[in-house]
Amino acid sequence: MSAAIQAASKPSPSSAPAKGKETGPQGKPTSLPTPPQDKSPAEAKVEQPRQLAGGPVGNVGEISDVDLKLLAAAVKNEQKRREMAKRAELPQPGESYKIKAGSLRGKTGTVVQANKTRVFLQLPGVAAQKYVRISDLEKVTA
Repeated sequence: MSAAIQAASKPSPSSAPAKGKETGPQGKPTSLPTPPQDKSPAEAKVEQPRQLAGGPVGNVGEISDVDLKLLAAAVKNEQKRREMAKRAELPQPGESYKIKAGSLRGKTGTVVQANKTRVFLQLPGVAAQKYVRISDLEKVTA
């Protein structure tokens, strides 16, 4: 240990233990001295836990277990509803789309099969179906 720490931990024989400190046998303090504080206890501010002030839910800690379960079920149902709506926006078989990117740019074809991210297009004059990303397509309005 450094000399400063040893000096701080050993009281001088003539000094009495600090007021409020517990002493053990032989009059030695049982705890280390407290470090100096920048602020007095009256000025020190106790940090409160953060709260969601002004949010859509407010303080989440105040929601009861029953309400929390209902909220979780409502969020799950809303997620399913949005997924179904997004699936309904996918190209459907028989619809016409124009390719706006890639080597087949500008050609128009009919959707044969649609997946989440890509579709099979049947292009006129091409024997095989082409697998194209949905983002590369533009719906043709009749």
